[in-house]
Amino acid sequence: MCDWTVMIKEKPGRDPAVQAVPLGFSWGALIFRELWALYRGAWFTALLFVLVVPVLTLVAEGIGLDVTGVLIVQLAAIVMLAMAAAEIRLMELGLRRYRPIATLKARDLDEAEALGLILWTQESRPPAPVPDPVSAQVSGPSEKSSPGPPWKP
Repeated sequence: MCDWTVMIKEKPGRDPAVQAVPLGFSWGALIFRELWALYRGAWFTALLFVLVVPVLTLVAEGIGLDVTGVLIVQLAAIVMLAMAAAEIRLMELGLRRYRPIATLKARDLDEAEALGLILWTQESRPPAPVPDPVSAQVSGPSEKSSPGPPWKP
């Protein structure tokens, strides 16, 4: 079981677009970085991956770190991006007008999206009116039963 954040983009007159993002460390983002982001359609994330490591490398070389220090900075940047990949992807989906509807536990992507759609359908229904038992006992017969205008002058 994995924790997933389910986001939805409602489209007027069409089915909603659903994205489920697994939370936590991403091995795909660690190993494949830019390709992982492009496969997910996360263009901003791919651009971030392309820019962050070279910029940090230039900064590390600029402050005078040796080769080992630069390598440590690069590895730290790659690991930190892999740890934050899910959050970066969620922010990017938010920029594309997706809204989070649930954070839930599911076995895989299909189950997470299905549960998200179920929660979305329950959320979009208007709540059923709940009768107030106290006012029903106190008020007695309803005023609507008497003939006359539905408003009071």
